[in-house]
Amino acid sequence: MVTPEHNFEISWNLDNSIWAIGENSIKEAGCIHTTQGLEFEYVGVIIGDDLQYRDGQVTTDYTKRAKTDQSLNENNRKHRLLQFNVT
Repeated sequence: MVTPEHNFEISWNLDNSIWAIGENSIKEAGCIHTTQGLEFEYVGVIIGDDLQYRDGQVTTDYTKRAKTDQSLNENNRKHRLLQFNVT
């Protein structure tokens, strides 16, 4: 994963191991599903274009999610736009 505008580059974990407890985990990124039940001293969150904050509201736009995201299949499109009030 590379974002040149922020001079950021990190390897996405692609194997089936419990990568988050590995010695080199600081150099890897992974999805929330592979870290459930684990405790961390620190964590970062990468937010894509599908989550936006405007005028005091957080909104999601499913059309801007990765095309490989399995939650985009027709059975999971019940909530196409979500809004949250931020106070």
